[in-house]
Amino acid sequence: MSPLPLGTMGRVLEVDLTSGSARTHALDERLAELFLGGRGLGTALLVERLLRLRDRHRNPFLAVDPLGPENPLVLATSPANGTSVPTSARFHANFKSPLTGGIGSTNSGGRWGVEFKRTGHDAMIVTGRSPHPVVLFVDAGGARFDAPPEADLDDVEAITDALEARYGRGVRVMTVGAAGRRLAPIAAIMNDKGRALGRGGGGGVFGSKNLVAIAVAGSVPVEAASPEALRPKNVTGSVYKAHVKLRLGKLTKPPEQFGILPSMGTAGLLGMLSQYDELVHCNFRDTSHEAERIERIGGEALASHPAITVRRRACYQCPIGCTRETELVDASGAVVGRGEGPEFETVAMFGANLDIYDLEPITEANYLCNRLGLDTISAGGSIGALMEIFGIAQAKPAEARTDGERALMADAAEFARACGSRVPDGPDGDRFAPAFGNAHALVPLVRAMAWGEGEIGRALASGARRLAERYGHPESAMAVKGMEIPAYDPRVTWTQAMSYMITARGGCHLQGGYSAPIAFCAGYGEFSGLKSEGAALVARNFAYQNTAYDVLGVCAFAGFSVTLDEYANMLNDVTGLGMKASDLEAVSRRVLTLERLFNLLCGFTAADDWLPGRFYQDPIAVEEGTAVCPEGDFRAMRAEYYESLGWDERGVPHAATLTELGLDAVLPAEDFERMTGLTVGGRARNGREGAR
Repeated sequence: MSPLPLGTMGRVLEVDLTSGSARTHALDERLAELFLGGRGLGTALLVERLLRLRDRHRNPFLAVDPLGPENPLVLATSPANGTSVPTSARFHANFKSPLTGGIGSTNSGGRWGVEFKRTGHDAMIVTGRSPHPVVLFVDAGGARFDAPPEADLDDVEAITDALEARYGRGVRVMTVGAAGRRLAPIAAIMNDKGRALGRGGGGGVFGSKNLVAIAVAGSVPVEAASPEALRPKNVTGSVYKAHVKLRLGKLTKPPEQFGILPSMGTAGLLGMLSQYDELVHCNFRDTSHEAERIERIGGEALASHPAITVRRRACYQCPIGCTRETELVDASGAVVGRGEGPEFETVAMFGANLDIYDLEPITEANYLCNRLGLDTISAGGSIGALMEIFGIAQAKPAEARTDGERALMADAAEFARACGSRVPDGPDGDRFAPAFGNAHALVPLVRAMAWGEGEIGRALASGARRLAERYGHPESAMAVKGMEIPAYDPRVTWTQAMSYMITARGGCHLQGGYSAPIAFCAGYGEFSGLKSEGAALVARNFAYQNTAYDVLGVCAFAGFSVTLDEYANMLNDVTGLGMKASDLEAVSRRVLTLERLFNLLCGFTAADDWLPGRFYQDPIAVEEGTAVCPEGDFRAMRAEYYESLGWDERGVPHAATLTELGLDAVLPAEDFERMTGLTVGGRARNGREGAR
């Protein structure tokens, strides 16, 4: 077995909140070799910890309560973190998701991950539940448990400010707000105030442990194999070459050259998406927007809005600088709110998706999500489902409504009264009616969601799928595996649709491959968005690419300009390894397959790799005519995707695949079969296929 590569710190911090103990042990060289870091290492550590519970549960993956003390929260860094590799700020969190019941997997940028790594650790594993609210402080000397600050523990910014004042300059804080403390399945873990480990309900897991915050202060340098090659001004070095590519890329070149992300931030993507009929509208019912309305909420509008001041900022070692720090000002010029964002997904899901074209309430709602700890994609998707069902109910005479619709109208009336208004029924509704286009309702709905206030607030906090089931319209939940899908309509980009379908964490545009902008919305024109032939393999290749980014701890946006081979060269200069792009793709395939095994152990089947019925049944108008996802083509694409990864028709990896990838040493096939009742590489023992 190879020794640990440079760039790793060689230590894992284990924290048991129930006993109030923390210990450090050596990083397993086998896991470092197989998975490198980030998403790969985090997934492997999560699997390893759950396997240890087999003395309590026949199948701990299925049995463990996501909000119970047994659920591990794993935080993992990557070898590139803390070096000069461009965009190398991203770290990863893994857990069993309270939103989906499968693998929870999410990453974030900012500074927290780098600072944690500089405490001398590659990863942290948190288990148990503290008997009282507690702050975990970690530095190079170890970990200790401190009392929470005298601050509003529901407010991310208040907690962060208090802990920065307590521990001193340079400390970085991770925490949750009101949503996480109330165990909302769509709650985010927040770091550096405005950065989010957003997807999958990690905030609920964090809050369930009675953990107020994790504060880190690092001082240990990260060693590299070839520091000279990593020096940004060395014209022959790998990092310099990557910076050149970033300065030339269509989306990443500097603001003075009108690179979209540096000049306008991620909101600059909005107009292009709408131009190519891809930007969602009214809970994915269509993608039709008036150009003038889109212009009110895009990147240009954010930069020039009279009530919003904007400052460009960046994550650690990021030359792109897509983040926007903003302030809301009133007519007198006084600041009435400030924070990070809104980013593209937030503007799209709170704006276009809800038929709201007003940046002020969108920005205010975004600030609330940051302060109270909500995933803005899930929040926007859940409000979209609510507004759709409200519209269905409101259009009917009261006596014709179903039980679920009557429940919704009663809950909406309760919500309106709580907002100090009248009952939201009748042809025109009410000022606070949860209806498409009603900007007045957006901020109160987000507040109710985060605090779990009223029936509507609690329904929203549970996510779109549970909300839609509660109100009798499960078809209105635009979610895969229970996770709300982002703002790219899958009927217009089938490779992105494949990512939504098959990604282990649920409806996601990143982990399964961020193909939509490359397809055509950013003007690259690399391949047709409406083509089944070859789409499964294109989607798989994008999944390999984005999984590699998550393993490396770098940003997907850099991948618009820097190739995987170039990132492999930089990784080699950090670690001393001799990896190529194909080696990183092999690591990606290993990670994707282990995530698949995790979900199979949680009871998922191929039937869960499927889009909401709307996308197969309801065509939308596009420039070329209409667009829809043909069911037959998508079944064939799913089968081809499985086969390309070495999985059978059920999505169960073949025994030869597990051996080839070295996963039989992490999760032996016989253990998997014993826990699931499935035969690796064969049919289910009970004869059920589990596929549509």
